[in-house]
Amino acid sequence: MITVFFHVKVNPSREAEFNAIVAELTASARQDDGCIEFVFHRRIGSPQEVVLYEQWRDQDALSAHIARLVSEMGPPDDAPGLPETHVRRRLPKAFMDLFDSAEPIRYEPVVDEALISSVYGGTS
Repeated sequence: MITVFFHVKVNPSREAEFNAIVAELTASARQDDGCIEFVFHRRIGSPQEVVLYEQWRDQDALSAHIARLVSEMGPPDDAPGLPETHVRRRLPKAFMDLFDSAEPIRYEPVVDEALISSVYGGTS
């Protein structure tokens, strides 16, 4: 399982556009094969600060989701000077331009499911 927290700061002049895209993106992502969780959270007291919490079955599911976004929203940013591993090189430029800043952070489980299963005899 892959868990990503995608921290963004929405450009205040693009907030209405962001809100419209978030509604569509959330509904469509939850239909993607391998999507376990996909939800945006706005920081209380600082509405431009948003975190997308997403979980995917595996890397193939996440890659297929990103490929769908690119096919629907347009290509990633190909500006010279961006490192090949930069998030703007993977996600649609039209989406990334909504943000003043963005940082995806991947997480892994502290305790794996096999250990839990062996201790408690089955899945939760």
